[in-house]
Amino acid sequence: MDLRINNFIVDDIEKYMIYDINIINQNEYNNINKEKFNKMFQSDNEKSDKMFESNKEKLDKQINNTNLDNKQINNTNLDNKYSKFDYQNSKLFIPKHNDKLFWCLYILENGINIYNLNFNSAFSIEKEFKIKAITFMKNNEHNVKIKKTQVESNLLFDKRISIQSLSLLCNMYKINVRLINNNFYYEFLNNDTQEFKNIIIENKKFGIDFDNKYQNIENKLLITNISKPINSLSYYKVDELVELATKLKINVKNENNKNKTKKDIYDEVYKVIYDC
Repeated sequence: MDLRINNFIVDDIEKYMIYDINIINQNEYNNINKEKFNKMFQSDNEKSDKMFESNKEKLDKQINNTNLDNKQINNTNLDNKYSKFDYQNSKLFIPKHNDKLFWCLYILENGINIYNLNFNSAFSIEKEFKIKAITFMKNNEHNVKIKKTQVESNLLFDKRISIQSLSLLCNMYKINVRLINNNFYYEFLNNDTQEFKNIIIENKKFGIDFDNKYQNIENKLLITNISKPINSLSYYKVDELVELATKLKINVKNENNKNKTKKDIYDEVYKVIYDC
């Protein structure tokens, strides 16, 4: 790879950055000079907006000229684990692109027809949405506490958006969204309608329930802190962990029908919440 090309890209991306980034996806951007990401974004809002408009086309060409993995930049960008998921028997609509959570939100905002129409332009659409989200985050207060450096890094370099990035995108488009798993859910409230659109997690895949069969959130645990869904072990009393585990339908008894230790319960709660 020509290192000069990477350095040139880094210089351009800095125009859109607002915080230091310490985590870089090495699989996508090998040998990038990380020291360049320690600069603070200094331009005022008006200047950065002009930069965004005037340099977007050049930035697109530069990013496309890097040696990104072909699976990320091909027109369809299909999930390479597509064959391992039972799409046919699922009652959900599961987007076939790699970043399923992003495309679920895109469909909820724009409709399934627009999604199908733009199916082969997935890569450029993702880039455009994510860069706009970073600009939005710079210019606006977010209604949910997020770690901005992590969100910015996630949107620029990762293959899939995080739940924090989902929260930012929901806020940018002012839509109410619930992200619902079997035993818990996240809720992003961004307008006064009290009407929610739902994204469902099924077997670690994100999908849309067009038939409204997965809308029930009764007896599910609402996770309110998206940047830290669960506190440290020392934060909880045993009874609090037992209550949390019960809501998540985790058995607090071992195979001998004796109470599990506090750490064992905590580890299972942690796994259920993070391994989704």
